[in-house]
Amino acid sequence: MLRIRLIGLKESGQIISKPQASYTAGYRLYLWRIFTCAAAILIGLLGTASAQSPTWQETATGWSGNSTSVSTSSNISAATSQLYLAAVSTKPNVTVSSITGLGLTWTLVGAQCGGRAQSRTEIWKAIGAPAAAGKVTATLASTPKAATIAVSRYSGVDPFSPVGNVAMSNTNGNNGACTGGSDSFYFLIKVTTTVPNAVVFGAISLRQASFYTGLGYTERGEIHSNVGSADDAGIAVEDNDFSKPGTADVYGLMSSNVDWSAIAVEIKPLVLTTSGPLDQGPGGPILIVSSSSNPFTKYYAEILRAEGLNDSR
Repeated sequence: MLRIRLIGLKESGQIISKPQASYTAGYRLYLWRIFTCAAAILIGLLGTASAQSPTWQETATGWSGNSTSVSTSSNISAATSQLYLAAVSTKPNVTVSSITGLGLTWTLVGAQCGGRAQSRTEIWKAIGAPAAAGKVTATLASTPKAATIAVSRYSGVDPFSPVGNVAMSNTNGNNGACTGGSDSFYFLIKVTTTVPNAVVFGAISLRQASFYTGLGYTERGEIHSNVGSADDAGIAVEDNDFSKPGTADVYGLMSSNVDWSAIAVEIKPLVLTTSGPLDQGPGGPILIVSSSSNPFTKYYAEILRAEGLNDSR
């Protein structure tokens, strides 16, 4: 025979158990459905979730001229479960075919051409267990006049979903077309962060111009090619922490008017949960299905935790 008990924890820490009703074994499946639904609704939080902003670790850069690839000039370290973001700029607008390096799988985050097709910015990401430190290489769909790359590494990221919202812009506006733009010396992108303590990462193609970060931002890398100013490519990357979810302005200035293209990316933090003792339960009422031959013990909280029913994510 099965018995439903309502389990709770008094302020004093004393565990209480109240038998509610008796059921025959034929109701087991029905009761299990009640159990899983009610436990998910009524269970109290076992701990406090906390997150610190992801931490920038390093940026490696490189450039090439009249080549179908561009690589970092130095190795970037191998670190498990850390986020790698590769920002690539070309002059003119040339697509990146693939990114390779560190033995990781790289996927496209976003791509934006310049408003006159004289630049292109792409961001690719990778996360996992790198085979070893090494250089990162972008393979291009055709041969540009010049290309630059900046690869940044961040620790303390959400290992399952490290990248949140993405926004892109050029002189024509958000997700701007590749024709009809007018060169300017500043850029502004608005991206909405979805979690507390996110980092917003910005990458901008600025050709031959120098870069000046927006207020509150830190420049993590800047590289220009050296093929001649008219044909040069350049990339700059910056970041900033945002403690609360909301709209973040990503911006900066260039030393001259250029056909820029920019991308902003939300980097989501790792969330840690600190829990109380397993034998004290979640601190609030939960619905328990038990056997009359096996009365309530203090280990129910541990069983629930093992089953994941106390997971507040």
